[in-house]
Amino acid sequence: MLRYRRTTGYCAARPDPETGWPAAAEEIGGSDISETAGPIRAVKMSDQIASRLRDEIIAGEFAGGEALRLVALAERLGVSTTPVREALATLERQGLVVGQAHRGFRVADVSPKDIGDAYALSAFMSRRLAERAAERLTPAELDELEALDVEMRAATTANDVVRAGDLNHEIHRRIGRAGGSPLLLRFLREMSPFVTRRVSPDIPGWSKQRSTGHKEIIAALRRGDAKTAGELMEEHILRSGEAAVAFAEGKAESNGAARKSASPPRQSGRRRGGRVAG
Repeated sequence: MLRYRRTTGYCAARPDPETGWPAAAEEIGGSDISETAGPIRAVKMSDQIASRLRDEIIAGEFAGGEALRLVALAERLGVSTTPVREALATLERQGLVVGQAHRGFRVADVSPKDIGDAYALSAFMSRRLAERAAERLTPAELDELEALDVEMRAATTANDVVRAGDLNHEIHRRIGRAGGSPLLLRFLREMSPFVTRRVSPDIPGWSKQRSTGHKEIIAALRRGDAKTAGELMEEHILRSGEAAVAFAEGKAESNGAARKSASPPRQSGRRRGGRVAG
């Protein structure tokens, strides 16, 4: 069995310098996995905070247009305002946050449709990478993918959402890198802010996708069946996207209802002489 080192806190690995693809578990909130033989890369606190906030925004924990208060966020995360400000600037560059002069930051309007579009693009690129990986993965690398899948399914059964998410990400990362296309990987990474979420609670339907989605893909890769591997990978990501969109739609609906109930009731009648007529 492969052995991984797991750390606590907001730890994540830096992107691979050659491909731009995460080196181990980029943008993961809560844990990091890396082969024990490899180095553990330090990550700036602002990057770790950006990871946490990114996941929360995509999960619908913040409503579109909602103000992001530096002091409140810093107090909740137990840090100073400086790394929070840097994290929000990162999210602004990724299109998840909008900066307003002299007014701070607010959450960008990322609709469920936007999330669905991001998953569709990700699915298309991942299909191409899986097709190419079928011709490049070695038997030893395929053995490692199968071992990761076994560990991931065990973590899912144990309801260890963070661990399962980390391992799921590692499986996709390895298949993607084996595709041997730095350009596709860079484009895929541009989608990652909109398609990744690794904090509890889990998105309904994702545990099933993790438990059943990879076995057939890896089997097709082992056979060298590029067409089937690509098709299965695309279907796998699209199904995960459907679950993510449904979750986002539910969050948007509940956020809208909460805002409506919090709004003060409107007074009826016409204004006369500065008073409201009944």
